[in-house]
Amino acid sequence: QVLIEELRHRYLLPWCDIAAQSLAQSESVLLPLAESFRRDLAAIGEA
Repeated sequence: QVLIEELRHRYLLPWCDIAAQSLAQSESVLLPLAESFRRDLAAIGEA
């Protein structure tokens, strides 16, 4: 559980933020995918 939380907090959530920013700048249709992935990861932390 600790390993999952560390990976989520240190790597996955920041990656989602960077991906969403990059996709938003390029007005990519993939932006909702990055946002959905981030919401799912955030929900794991709340569980």
